[in-house]
Amino acid sequence: MWYDAGTPTTQGFPFMRIGGQVIDYGTPAPSSVARGDNSFFFLANQRNNDGGELVGVVELSGLVPQIVTPPAIVYRMSLYPTVNDAFAYCYSSEGHTFYVITFPAGNATWVYDASTQMWHERSTWTGVPYEIGRHVGNCYAGFGGMHLIGDWQNGNIYEMRSDVYEDKPTPLRQERHGKYLHPPPHPGYGNGRRRRRVRPPDRDRSAGRPCVERRRGAHVEQ
Repeated sequence: MWYDAGTPTTQGFPFMRIGGQVIDYGTPAPSSVARGDNSFFFLANQRNNDGGELVGVVELSGLVPQIVTPPAIVYRMSLYPTVNDAFAYCYSSEGHTFYVITFPAGNATWVYDASTQMWHERSTWTGVPYEIGRHVGNCYAGFGGMHLIGDWQNGNIYEMRSDVYEDKPTPLRQERHGKYLHPPPHPGYGNGRRRRRVRPPDRDRSAGRPCVERRRGAHVEQ
């Protein structure tokens, strides 16, 4: 660990080592480092003998590192062709601080909510039935109270808002997985599994506003 000692470069090296402080994590993806919620987040490898092992995302608060990625998500990340190209950014909205990390080679985007300590995937529909890809945002900037992202496909700039239910202007597609139902064993049913009827779910949703799209030098409402 090093800190800025304030030494002018004309007089010496400006950083000094903090004695006795070692963090046993490094990152295979330098662009995954982002600051938010008074912490630093980064995709981490843990030193393991002479090599390193992917452990997911680490939150560094002060000098204390903590792994915040569940093993199931770490496994998903380990299946990508490479994680070295991962990049990330942080932003805060409506009382939540989000760490957004994208894996271009894996065509996937994962988001960690530091406020609730929960994860979710964020994606963009490709236009092909049942096919989704990484989130469209390739970069982020907070400006004028807006959350702006750059589209990795065409360079357009969009505003992210929670009250808009379209994605430039493709409708947002959502997928929700329920828990696995396994009833207790029943005499006469072999492996104990039997049919269970489930009534169609009720959906209670409110309509969103029209999509608002902001491009460079133009403001277009659809």
